[in-house]
Amino acid sequence: MTQTQVKVDIAKVMLDGDWHSTPCLVAHVGYLIRPEIAYRSYTQKKSDKRKPNDDQKIAAGRNRLVRSLLRYWLQTHRIERQGCQNAAEWRSIDKAWFESFLNNPH
Repeated sequence: MTQTQVKVDIAKVMLDGDWHSTPCLVAHVGYLIRPEIAYRSYTQKKSDKRKPNDDQKIAAGRNRLVRSLLRYWLQTHRIERQGCQNAAEWRSIDKAWFESFLNNPH
């Protein structure tokens, strides 16, 4: 699936105005992100000595891509966050923007 489809699916979930946890959003749309794109977006810290397998790299890459989209929407004041980075919850604050986005995704 395309990146646009991921954005549309997250927007549909966010439209209700309730709080949604990051793992919930990743689980909801993670399968839409192609494995090769998720694999390429994975980066490992130099201090981390673990050797993750390919499935772990794909899961971490999907998580990173969804978090990146959420951070972008947070910076553009479309959503708000509560909690710390590891246990963050998100909700929409600009319902009109989400409705217009769903009518004309770009």
